[in-house]
Amino acid sequence: MKLKQTPAQTLDDFLIQIKDLNPTNLDLIRIIKAISISAIDIKEIIETAPITNMTGSTGKTNIHKEEIQLLDNSANTIFVENLMETQLISHIVSEELQDPLHKPTNSPAYFVSIDPVDGSSNITSSITIGSILGIWKLDNSEQINDNLFIPNSPQMIAAIYTIYGPSTILVIACNSMVNAFTLNSAKKAFIQTHKNIKTPSECKYYSVNESYFSKWTNKTQRTISFLRDNYSLRYVGSLIADFHRNLLNGGIFLYPENKDYPNGKLRLLYEILPLSYIIENAGGIASTGKANPLTIKPSHHHEKTPLIIGSKKIVTKILSML
Repeated sequence: MKLKQTPAQTLDDFLIQIKDLNPTNLDLIRIIKAISISAIDIKEIIETAPITNMTGSTGKTNIHKEEIQLLDNSANTIFVENLMETQLISHIVSEELQDPLHKPTNSPAYFVSIDPVDGSSNITSSITIGSILGIWKLDNSEQINDNLFIPNSPQMIAAIYTIYGPSTILVIACNSMVNAFTLNSAKKAFIQTHKNIKTPSECKYYSVNESYFSKWTNKTQRTISFLRDNYSLRYVGSLIADFHRNLLNGGIFLYPENKDYPNGKLRLLYEILPLSYIIENAGGIASTGKANPLTIKPSHHHEKTPLIIGSKKIVTKILSML
């Protein structure tokens, strides 16, 4: 007797369950749908980027003095347009925008942070890249109407990233769970492939840019030497690719302070906080080396800070060595 095959759950099925859990999740569902539609559009641009000449630079730089890639620009526009169409978003902060986009709306409203394409310079080599987003809920009309408002971490209700690689994968952290959905390109539908993800407590890999070794503090050098002696190095040079591998397989990613970047290089609002939210909901740990990022109130929209993130045991061990 054959077992009855249960159809794989789609993202839409999952979102219906989220709504049934709590009807107030309806706004969040609309925002997640806008992000998923954006991810499919961006994936299609990436697939043909070498053919359509979308692999180069715009000739402009962002607030971090990094070259804005054509893909960065296009992806940012896609996310902004789709999110704003929901009429739920009062604030958008993006790596590619110097100032926040602000559109006062009814309460509740939502603040969204975006790294439109993490690792975009890798597209010429067809290396895995991704998008990172954080979502905060604003109930206070004073906050909603403040064009320079920066949210507190307790207001964060979801974080999402998309992987554009051999597969396109949408990872969603909300309602204290982390779930992943893989795109069926033929049907333009995300299918759930990872349910209630828990990152392994044991470490297999460490990810760090060792070219900075001579610029690290003595303590950091000793710490990296310990990792080198005990674990396998895996470093793509694309934060989201390294994070995703370590989330599923167990590992630690580090971007410590160094002489060139005394405050680190990663951005608190649209890289570190969303990934910290995801790893904590998956049973891991994130730290700046001094504090849990989720306890930090950003001082400005493009603030940077060091990051240590990954499996619980190894992050705890590394923090004890610093």
